[in-house]
Order: sequence, then C-alpha cells, then structure tokens
Amino acid sequence: MAKKVCIFVDGENFRHSIQELFIGLPNLDEYIPKEARWTEFFDWLVEQTSDYETERLRTYWYVVQHIDYRPYGIASSRLGAEDLKRLLSKHFPFKKE
Repeated sequence: MAKKVCIFVDGENFRHSIQELFIGLPNLDEYIPKEARWTEFFDWLVEQTSDYETERLRTYWYVVQHIDYRPYGIASSRLGAEDLKRLLSKHFPFKKE
C-alpha cells in the first residue's frame, strides 16, 4: 500500500531561496517561467525524498500574512527589533536567567 503525503510550501521562503540561487542575473523571470511544471516538480520531490512507494495527494502553497504572538500579549505582527528581542527573551531557549 502506497503512503500518501501532502507538501506544504512556505511561498515567501521558497521565492527568496530561488532568488538567492540566481543572484546577479539581469532578469529573474526568465529563470522561473510562469508555465513552470510545478506538479511534476513536487511529484519528483516526493519520489526523491521517500524510501517507500509514495503518492503526493496535494501541495499547499501558503504565505503568512499575520503572526499571532499570543500568549505574549503583542497584538501586532509589525514588531520592531527591540519588541522581538523582548518577546524572544521570554521563551526558552532564549530566556534570560
């Protein structure tokens, strides 16, 4: 019996990683065609990363628009550097003694 998997792609990280691969090229759009064969790519990815007979059910492409900072009491995802340091200092492993 084949295993079934779903792929979750963080769209912004994926896009930035591709851009870093092609730094210095004059026109990035030429290297990421609009008609890219994403279905074949994600099927290949599943095939390469699994030791078993595996079937890809779906691929979910997501982009985070808002981060909920509960239970830290910070309502907005528009944190400055100091706000972020304060938030992280409350959480293990960044918690300060």
